[in-house]
Amino acid sequence: LASIVGIISNFFLFGFKLFVGLITGAISIVADAINNLADMGSSIVTLIGFKLSSNPIPTQYSLLFCVLNALVPSIGSTIQIYLVVFIFSNTC
Repeated sequence: LASIVGIISNFFLFGFKLFVGLITGAISIVADAINNLADMGSSIVTLIGFKLSSNPIPTQYSLLFCVLNALVPSIGSTIQIYLVVFIFSNTC
């Protein structure tokens, strides 16, 4: 339930802050909106994790599990680095 509330509330916060940030031209508000979008993604991953953890534990990990275990954090980190560079380049 908490993940679903987090997804919904962060979605509305993202939309509102993005709208206000684009109207006013404030990069900091747009950056905060993107942070809410990242929080929404974290809530989605948490919800999926809880759903998957209810399944029985496999006796042997699959190759897909190992690849996803390394790939998902890398994608999130890459997006965050890109956003920092984007925001820094627009403010200086």
